[in-house]
Amino acid sequence: MPRWPLTSESGAPDTPAERSGNSRRARNDHPSGVVGRRAAGSWRRPQEQIPITPKFLSPHQARGVSEHIHRSHNVSVLLYHIVSPAKYRHAVVSADVDKVLRDICLEIAVRYDIPFLEIGTDRNHVHFLVQTIPPYSPTKVVRVIKSLTAREVFRRVPAVKKYLWGGEFWSDGYYISTVGRHGSEREIQRYVAAQGRQQEFG
Repeated sequence: MPRWPLTSESGAPDTPAERSGNSRRARNDHPSGVVGRRAAGSWRRPQEQIPITPKFLSPHQARGVSEHIHRSHNVSVLLYHIVSPAKYRHAVVSADVDKVLRDICLEIAVRYDIPFLEIGTDRNHVHFLVQTIPPYSPTKVVRVIKSLTAREVFRRVPAVKKYLWGGEFWSDGYYISTVGRHGSEREIQRYVAAQGRQQEFG
């Protein structure tokens, strides 16, 4: 079962109460009684052992199917097709890298509420079909996916480093497109243009 290696972008708990609660739990669990302090004096969230299984996703999402996501003030179905090339377009996406990418994307889905409906890998680029929520901009979705997958690929498949100098797995550029759940762009355009006309001319 994969470990839960992800931490927040800042690496620090969000509130004083959370910092206090985390530090008490960490001291109880750690043999030395002291854990998490870094040289700069900040705190890192202790790593948790969380089982990563499809039960954390909805039945539809676990089957790779989008669904309406309900929040307190919105209901959404936001789908993006993202294509990210490897750095220098090198052919580094081996079978081992493919497996790591799929494992870490499942962890990202659980932590960030970004279900991956499909992942397709080629030797030098990867396609992601993801569903997300309104608070996440497209840029943030791409940044989360690229930064966390790159870190874990280098950690779990260190042989990749000899093909990519500079410590970067992904190219800076990427492709992203919205995907309609209920129809193509042309169908949605006709649907929107026709709104109200039935009542007006009926």
